[in-house]
Amino acid sequence: MIDQLHVQDVALIHDATIEPAAGLTVLTGETGTGKSALLSSIKLLMGERADAGAVREGSDCLVVEGRLFLTGGDGDGVVVRRQVESSGRGRVQLDGRMASVRELAEGVGSSIDLCGQHEHQRLLQVASHVDLLDGWAGEGVTSARESYAQALRDARAAKAELERVVEMSRSADGRVDEASFVLRRIDEVGPAEGELEELEQQLPMAEHSESLLRAAGGAHESILGDEGVSDALASAVSELRDAAAYDERLEGFASRLESSLIDVEDVASELRRYRDSLDFDQDSLERMQARMSQLQGLLRSYGPRMEDVLERRRKAAELVDAARD
Repeated sequence: MIDQLHVQDVALIHDATIEPAAGLTVLTGETGTGKSALLSSIKLLMGERADAGAVREGSDCLVVEGRLFLTGGDGDGVVVRRQVESSGRGRVQLDGRMASVRELAEGVGSSIDLCGQHEHQRLLQVASHVDLLDGWAGEGVTSARESYAQALRDARAAKAELERVVEMSRSADGRVDEASFVLRRIDEVGPAEGELEELEQQLPMAEHSESLLRAAGGAHESILGDEGVSDALASAVSELRDAAAYDERLEGFASRLESSLIDVEDVASELRRYRDSLDFDQDSLERMQARMSQLQGLLRSYGPRMEDVLERRRKAAELVDAARD
């Protein structure tokens, strides 16, 4: 029972204390006198969710305190204090120590019944009948109820497993046919690991082989051709060396240019080898393009990556092999 209730800054109530008498206590009053605010205060003591909108206008927070005697509890009762700030933050104390709202709901809230004027309508709700019956029966049927509930869960699980097995059996043939089609479709193309990456590198070179040949040959000619870069650098080195007889500092410039000339000639040699390595004909290009089209078809169907295609083939092969066994 509630022995004492103190309410401060809750809705219309600024400060009020109530000490219910033993037995039945009736509170009456006109609309707007604070009856609902007192009910909201009791709900806060039960551990219900706090609403910052319940804080009295102009106040920083509301405070609800109560002393209750719980069945089987401490003979001195338990003191509950609930504070809710206008910002929404709240605090809970049980016998002077900090506590959580959940602890309040489980410890105090479970011992208080709030019955509204429409509570009898629950009798008309079929979904509530089992809970009402279990509550009336009490602890005497707890063991039987738990055994029944476990048996019901097991039965439902067995039913679900049976339906799953039946469905798998019905769809097994269809899934095997689909796996066989996937396996045949991929094997017709026969993608190899790393093939796509290699083709992605070579195909652009084949498609633009003329441009590559022209660029490499032109650069080589610009370096080693008549009046090319190599001749110009060699002439510059020679002139600087001749002039170094009059100023030693020019020898340093000549040496640096000579080093650059060696690098440039090395580049020219590499360009020539690169040009000579380009050997793409129209037939090779068409074969590469056709192969890329096949691989991209697999990617569209089973991709987006070639790894996904190969994984799909592996799973299809496993299913087909299992069906054969």
